[in-house]
Amino acid sequence: MKRRAPILRKAGCAAILLLALTKVSVAAADATVVRSLEGYGADHSTCREWSDGCAVCRRDDSGQARCSTPGIACQAGETVCRESKP
Repeated sequence: MKRRAPILRKAGCAAILLLALTKVSVAAADATVVRSLEGYGADHSTCREWSDGCAVCRRDDSGQARCSTPGIACQAGETVCRESKP
């Protein structure tokens, strides 16, 4: 039993590290999606609302972009303008 303890400890540490890295990569992916949606809004100033199929961004009355948070399992598609300024 004593010989197994170091192996189990190493396996446990590896599992914790893997979970931590997975969580960081998911958070980074979410941040990339939001930045690309905000970038679309910056490049398309006449668009009032746009979406990539996962998240939606809309300009408020001051012109500031406000974006929803994409779902964790959503696969973003092409970003399209859903409503233009009148």
